Amino acid sequence: MRAVLLATTADSVGAGAVAAVGAVILATSSAYWLDPAIARLISGVIAFHALRLVRKVLVQMNAAKTSAVLLPECGPSLPQPHVPRRRDHGRSLLGGRRVGSQLPIL
Repeated sequence: MRAVLLATTADSVGAGAVAAVGAVILATSSAYWLDPAIARLISGVIAFHALRLVRKVLVQMNAAKTSAVLLPECGPSLPQPHVPRRRDHGRSLLGGRRVGSQLPIL
């Protein structure tokens, strides 16, 4: 959620700064150096807050990893549950033999 807030804030501040610098450049007709200077300033502020957010996430992930409860391995050594099978004890129409179905009951 913080990443979304950071991205939205960065977009709005960037758009406002571009509009303000554009107005200054239009008014003075000579302050073209403001455009890259403001762009670098905005990108530096965004990078600072993004790195801070990444650091917080990594710290929380590390804390969660160390406090996790370790469960024993579950493997094929566990007993398999009994699955009842459906059997058809009727007679076949063609050969008179018994027909059995091994389909599991769902």
